[in-house]
Amino acid sequence: NPMEHGEASKLALYGVADYTWNTAAYNAIDNWERGIEALTPEAADAYRTFAIHSCDTETGYRRAESWETRTFRIAEYTQEEYDALLREFLAIEQVPARMEAGCRNEALLGELRPWLTEFGKLGTRGRKTLELIKTYEAGDDGAFWAAYVGNLMTEQERKDYEAHKSGT
Repeated sequence: NPMEHGEASKLALYGVADYTWNTAAYNAIDNWERGIEALTPEAADAYRTFAIHSCDTETGYRRAESWETRTFRIAEYTQEEYDALLREFLAIEQVPARMEAGCRNEALLGELRPWLTEFGKLGTRGRKTLELIKTYEAGDDGAFWAAYVGNLMTEQERKDYEAHKSGT
């Protein structure tokens, strides 16, 4: 079973190695955090942001993702919840640039680049969606609909996203 993305698979291989080395003491989350730091020490925070929102394979092996991010219902939210989610979308939006600037593993970047690109776009769409809430609450219907339509994905953008999904 050849690995199509060997560099990107190193995080999983780090976990396997840790597990087989000391099964009794294995801690999946601790291992995952240490693996990210070991594999991309110069861009660990950006890689972690990408990874935490990209764990679900959508192929029958469902995994919880984005477990640190709290969402809310538009009908009932606090400014604190809004601000926290906005900060997360801004962080997601910045991941591609932060990985390009900080990650020294060119092979990993080469493998992840299409997914990182789409991930950054996901952050932009999320940020713009949150901004729609405030536009709606301000009562400016024209601005709301213009922003809503501007945030819709084109057919090509949908194809690009479907080809390199990250974040569900």
